[in-house]
Amino acid sequence: MYTDEVATNIAQTTTGVQDANSLIAQMSSASSDIAQDITNVDNVTSELRQGGELVQERALELAHLSEQLKMLVGQFKVR
Repeated sequence: MYTDEVATNIAQTTTGVQDANSLIAQMSSASSDIAQDITNVDNVTSELRQGGELVQERALELAHLSEQLKMLVGQFKVR
């Protein structure tokens, strides 16, 4: 009788440990997925920053061209 109870307790403990290991594996996988998502967000943020810098450069170029065009057009008189 006593050995049956010990065997049952060991079996229950083994099942509990297996369940805990399964949960740990799932949490590890979820953590890995979250880390990859964070990396992806960081990459997209970097691309957006670079795109914003490019837009700013092009806007400055357009402003410069606009000034040049204004000076050229200012040289002509309409009759």
